[in-house]
Amino acid sequence: MTSRIAGAAVAALLLVVASEARADIIFSLDQGSLQPTENLLFADGGSGTSVQGHTNTTNTLFTIRSNENLTASGGQATVSASDGSFNLFFLEPTDPAILFREFEADVRVVAHSSGTATVTACTQGGNFDGAGFTPVGANMIGDGKPCEQFSYTLGAGENFFVLSVAGSQLLTGVTISTNVGIADVRQIRLSPESADGSVTNTAAVPEPASLVLLGSGLLAGARTLRRRKTAPQV
Repeated sequence: MTSRIAGAAVAALLLVVASEARADIIFSLDQGSLQPTENLLFADGGSGTSVQGHTNTTNTLFTIRSNENLTASGGQATVSASDGSFNLFFLEPTDPAILFREFEADVRVVAHSSGTATVTACTQGGNFDGAGFTPVGANMIGDGKPCEQFSYTLGAGENFFVLSVAGSQLLTGVTISTNVGIADVRQIRLSPESADGSVTNTAAVPEPASLVLLGSGLLAGARTLRRRKTAPQV
């Protein structure tokens, strides 16, 4: 009897450990509970079933996809549908060597409507490969891959949610699907990291105006130096 009890206790402990190990992704509606390090910007705009944006500090490129045409714009860095609403949003780093630790976004629904959003997020072992993009379904959740799914209610105004990961895990992608039309997804913030866990150090691309100012400064410096060399010696 004692051995049976001990065996049952061990089995229960293993079940608890397995359950805890599964809970790598943390979902919250508490905006501000996390501080993702970078904003995702769409300075160059873009449209199509796939659009791209880069983070404001490390210039890390992310790809956003849907099953219909999207439009990316500046301002609050929004992604909207070309026809006014959409219900499927998929984000992943453009470079497969880049992952991210935190994610935050505001999902706005079309006016005078409400519904439910289902958020699916995967860590390193999850198959979030843009080339084989698969909409959210049982095949992404029920096949043992480290993906987790969360649902929350959408209403008028702001509908922020935040994601983070426990331990050494990193996120590979996020999908948002809804049963109501999304007007736009905005204020996207992330904390990108390289696959080895270190923070990315990609140099930001200089703006054209900055390049013009730099060139003007170099030219002025060269002229001053030339004048000094050609000035008559006393």
